Amino acid sequence: MATLRGDNFTKAEKFTPATESILGRGLWDGKLRVCVDSWQAAEQGDDNLTDGDIIKMGRIPEGATFLFAILSSDDLGSDTQRLHVGYGANANEWLANEDATSAIADKFIVSASGTTMTEDANVNVRYTSGGANAAANANIELITVYTSE
Repeated sequence: MATLRGDNFTKAEKFTPATESILGRGLWDGKLRVCVDSWQAAEQGDDNLTDGDIIKMGRIPEGATFLFAILSSDDLGSDTQRLHVGYGANANEWLANEDATSAIADKFIVSASGTTMTEDANVNVRYTSGGANAAANANIELITVYTSE
């Protein structure tokens, strides 16, 4: 039976000031940070979401590393409704075209795991519908997990 080591374990085990930059910030002995947010049309005074609307649901600081996100939503309505999750101007960076015509139950998003933010960035959920509006009681929840320090 062999004892094997992961990439970062190996780098940490052989750590010297010269190899410090090899380990990504927060990827070894880092601190997990979480943004938890929800949006409900009725509570916002809005009747519904319209095509192209963006909901800001968190912030990740410069230098932090995105690990994963979890998206949940109610059934938003018609057959063309989609949710996109990302940051800044790239609202479909992590998840694009997630079908929201039926409830989304804890969609685990890891497609960009390991992405390091080059600037402070808002975490956005963008709604697209091909012209249809979401149900008036639409509820969307997003949990974003990243590491820093």
